[in-house]
Amino acid sequence: MAYTNNIPQATDDPSQSQSQILNNFTSIDTVNSVNHVAYNDANQGKHKFLQMPEQGSVPTTAANEGGLFTKETIALITGLYFRRESDGTQLQLTDIDLTTSTVVSGTQYTFLSPWGFRITFGKTGTISNNGAVTFTTNFSASPYTLQVTAVDTNQSNVTVKSLSVSGSGFTVLTSTASIDQIQYFAIGPA
Repeated sequence: MAYTNNIPQATDDPSQSQSQILNNFTSIDTVNSVNHVAYNDANQGKHKFLQMPEQGSVPTTAANEGGLFTKETIALITGLYFRRESDGTQLQLTDIDLTTSTVVSGTQYTFLSPWGFRITFGKTGTISNNGAVTFTTNFSASPYTLQVTAVDTNQSNVTVKSLSVSGSGFTVLTSTASIDQIQYFAIGPA
């Protein structure tokens, strides 16, 4: 059933356009019934829940308005975002589920919204002295804190220090030529 615009016109005979008018009201009721409480329900006018299709690009916002939308996150899942007024900063509100996610290699992250902090964590494969670690998603500035832990099966005493910390990653200084793996945890500005 299709919605017919501009019905009825002032010159229309209501008996001639009655089926189109009825069809329009049926279409409106059908559209409203998706994710909304029914018209005659005590909670009419309210949403049951909200579904939003993933956006291919970030929606624009004008002055004095914000935009709530979904798009694909770095983890290839649909995430919820908010964009500030006047095409301002977009804030990611959701991401990975830390209770079920495992880090095999690389970086994963989540947010502490609405404060604008990001928690980034991950682990590397074998890394050599002065090896660089790059975050999958950059912080907007250097992290406030970075914890680095060595995991090495061949050495009983390995030390790792982080050098050259920036919003995009860090360089490690090890006490041996290479180590099996490092694990890291950073908190910084989204």
